[in-house]
Amino acid sequence: MHPLTMQSNALRSLAVSSLLFVLASMSLVRSQQPATPAPVAGYRIILRSSSEPYQVSTPDEPRRKNFFVTASGDDEAARTFGDLRRFRAIKFEKKTVPDSKAGARDASELTVMDLKTEKIFTLVIKQEQVVKD
Repeated sequence: MHPLTMQSNALRSLAVSSLLFVLASMSLVRSQQPATPAPVAGYRIILRSSSEPYQVSTPDEPRRKNFFVTASGDDEAARTFGDLRRFRAIKFEKKTVPDSKAGARDASELTVMDLKTEKIFTLVIKQEQVVKD
């Protein structure tokens, strides 16, 4: 075999080896990166205020993300919220719990009915609740 042919074969082999090393390194780096969190399976709702009208946040709403609702009275429009008025506020209960730093912390609860499934659940202020579809 001619010496130049042997040299070009060696260079080709080195280039292929280098390329394989780089690809393997990239794959290793990609596998060590934190995984993207899976999207929440359901409907997220958060009670934001404890004075009437109560602010309820629905961060996944395509249009409107905040609703102001009441839990008393006959006005159905003021009691319902969410996409296509899916949820209905039933009862509000003002609560406080002892807190070592502030003395007392607001732990108010809004009882809500999912009109789609007819299930009743409770929202606690500033705690995200996920309602399964």
